[in-house]
Amino acid sequence: MLLENSMSSWFANISVNMKLALGFGLVLVFTAILALTGWTSMSGLINRSNWMSDITSLNSQLTKLRVTRLQYMVADGDEKVAETVQVSLDGFKNYQQKLLTSFKSPENVKMLEQLGVVIADYQKSLNSMRGGYKASIVARDELSTNADKSIDVFELLQAEVKKMDPADANRFEQYQIVTDAKENLRLARYEVRGYTTNPTAETEQTAVAMLDSAIKDLDTLKTTFSGTQADQLKQLETSLAAYRKALQSFSRHRSGS
Repeated sequence: MLLENSMSSWFANISVNMKLALGFGLVLVFTAILALTGWTSMSGLINRSNWMSDITSLNSQLTKLRVTRLQYMVADGDEKVAETVQVSLDGFKNYQQKLLTSFKSPENVKMLEQLGVVIADYQKSLNSMRGGYKASIVARDELSTNADKSIDVFELLQAEVKKMDPADANRFEQYQIVTDAKENLRLARYEVRGYTTNPTAETEQTAVAMLDSAIKDLDTLKTTFSGTQADQLKQLETSLAAYRKALQSFSRHRSGS
């Protein structure tokens, strides 16, 4: 009986030990699982943090691009400012390419690829804008040059009229015709300058109307001076035609930019 009780007690003790060992083992297993889960979560958190940082940097690049483009428009097409826009666009594109190689999610990759298409279109738009601004600047220079040439002809005509005999009855009338035509051109030039400075549909309409009115004065000038000042009138007609052409070129390129 004593032996049986001892064996039962021993087995009972073994059972408790086994239970303790099993319980302790399970704790170790759960601890290992929790540690692994925690490590994985931390790794995921770090990755998400890096991705958010990358996206924030991309947005910063985009903001910089928008600011430089606005500065370019405010500078009215200055080529030095245009270079800063191109540098900003290149930086934005390079960062997009970098993210395209680091992001693995199909959804993210797809969006980055779509962004690449947008960047390519933006580059085309910028190239077109720069070309338009360059052409506008050339047209503006031509406007100034041809306006000066026309004014010079008017001054020559005035000088010729002043040489006439003061007793000539036509002297005052001819001088007045030249002076009025010259003043009309000055007014037209003023409106054209206003249009090139502030190109709107309204300022364009006013500039074109004033220039057309000034050009119509050629008919009166030809009637009055064709017999004596044919060469000067030809120069005036040529410079006014070039002036109108330059204005049309400016309008075309401004609307295209």
